[in-house]
Amino acid sequence: MYDDKNGQWQVNAKCRDYVADLFFPVGSSELAQQQTMEAKKVCSTCEVRLECLEMSLRTRRDTGIWGGATEQERKEMIRHFHVQKPNSNNKASKTIVDTEYYDDIMDYINLGKL
Repeated sequence: MYDDKNGQWQVNAKCRDYVADLFFPVGSSELAQQQTMEAKKVCSTCEVRLECLEMSLRTRRDTGIWGGATEQERKEMIRHFHVQKPNSNNKASKTIVDTEYYDDIMDYINLGKL
């Protein structure tokens, strides 16, 4: 589960075995689209994909492929699932995994809606 204090899940991220540029395609050229698909393929087999996606949604990452989702896909998820930024005043704020949207988010991931 995403932990904004130490991010230990990142040590298990599959993307660590790849050049970071793969996950930051530029533009919409055919090359950028191929790069996006390759990055998503890496993410699809990553054991910490959900943690990565959650971090990117909560911190509003505006570039790159995170948790298998592009910038536009994450924007759509934020709107659709009403993902909120962590509330520093509320230490018990729920994570995506704890919300009623968990199954819907997993469907997005597993059914390739991302």
